[in-house]
Amino acid sequence: MPTFIAAIAVLSVLFIPLLWLFLSTTQGRRGQLASAGDKLNMTYEPWRALSQNLRNAGFQVLSTGEGRYAQHWLESDELVLFDYIGTSNKGSSVQTLVVMPCPLTYDLRFMASLKPWIKTDCFSELPKKTLQKIPLADTPEALHQWHITGAPAHRIRQICNKTVINWLLTHPHLHIERAAGMLLVCQPGYLIDAEEIETVLHDIEKLKSALSE
Repeated sequence: MPTFIAAIAVLSVLFIPLLWLFLSTTQGRRGQLASAGDKLNMTYEPWRALSQNLRNAGFQVLSTGEGRYAQHWLESDELVLFDYIGTSNKGSSVQTLVVMPCPLTYDLRFMASLKPWIKTDCFSELPKKTLQKIPLADTPEALHQWHITGAPAHRIRQICNKTVINWLLTHPHLHIERAAGMLLVCQPGYLIDAEEIETVLHDIEKLKSALSE
């Protein structure tokens, strides 16, 4: 009996936000994003299955929820943008994820946010690849208050040039990940409005360029 009750609780945590997202955004958000996609030469789909490439990339945020489908999918040759429901330390949250290629000359996976917000006991079949906390000795002093994990740890200081540090300090509300040659950025619990998309993408491109310096 306790197991059954626990299962119902887990399903409720995942289903209620999904139902809320569907009911609250289908009417207006679909049309707004589809229109924005036309202006930005991006294709729009109300629902889209996540590619195997994305599912296997090792993005920690994708391990926090249902890892097979996403809502309000916008895609161009250079990036994808979609709404995703995950479970954070404060419960379920819905956020818009932006994912774009971010090639480097060496292999590096990292995750950075001012405060940790991803639960480690997520309900997902996605593979979880452990990222170790970066020692302060390998972290720029300006980012000592940030929660930064990655592998290999010594590469973090290499990418944290002045431009990257300034970008992070001016975006303390964002969650950033780099894995499998891709960059993922989102604001936990926040849905990007259609009129914000172009500005947001331009801003993230600045981080991508800085990481590649």
